[in-house]
Amino acid sequence: MYAYAGAPSNGGQGSVTITAAKGAKGKVDATGTNFYNWTGGGFIKSDAKTIEAAKASGGSNLVVFTGNTAGDITVQWNGTLGGSWTGASAIQIVEDKE
Repeated sequence: MYAYAGAPSNGGQGSVTITAAKGAKGKVDATGTNFYNWTGGGFIKSDAKTIEAAKASGGSNLVVFTGNTAGDITVQWNGTLGGSWTGASAIQIVEDKE
């Protein structure tokens, strides 16, 4: 699952996590990832586990969760961790044919 962040200006900070929805079978990548906007219009993947690490990366606004098999998921978006507000520009679910 890909989560793309957007913000009105530099400095927006946030985090994204996913969980299997109540009663859903399967697993999800439960590692929460933090991001720090803005990246000049491109999308840069974040692997940061803390806001400090996200800031040190110089900018990121794409969070990727892999290995998900749950048929129903819940996405938790915390877009007000500092700086400016952030929001979800898009969430994309891609099937891995492996």
